[in-house]
Amino acid sequence: MGTVQRKSVFHDVLKRILGDYAQVVPVDTLVQTKMVGSVPTDVARMKGRRYLAASEAKRGTKLASRASSRLTGGRRWRPRFMRQDFFEFRPVRQDHLTSNHLQHVSDDPAIWRRLHLVSWEVVIPPRNVSRTGGAPLPAGGRGILTGSWRPVRVAQAAA
Repeated sequence: MGTVQRKSVFHDVLKRILGDYAQVVPVDTLVQTKMVGSVPTDVARMKGRRYLAASEAKRGTKLASRASSRLTGGRRWRPRFMRQDFFEFRPVRQDHLTSNHLQHVSDDPAIWRRLHLVSWEVVIPPRNVSRTGGAPLPAGGRGILTGSWRPVRVAQAAA
């Protein structure tokens, strides 16, 4: 067994706490791909979401700087669902890309004003890893949510 950091467990807990405010996003939404002209229905699904999680980008992939800029810039979007009309909305969420490999990101300072790298340095010993899967959350879901963002706020303040 390799390193166990439980990044996916962290995101699963947040998604369970946030319910319909959370959404899993295909990793291809955030990294460069060769698909051109496809209808990005995953963007249309983002309306009203506050927390978006994508995971496991392949080693060597590049973050799609243009898409990241559009997703985090606060401007209105005009997506559509398959075979439906376009509609507008303003994104009001945070995107989270979890990966075992650091993605290549543009050196453009504008993109780095929008990105925050969070390093998962703690490794959970295999003997302490729970195998219960979707165990019920403790009653303090709000406390879990508040406490989970503390390291992120500390990292942002230090930047």
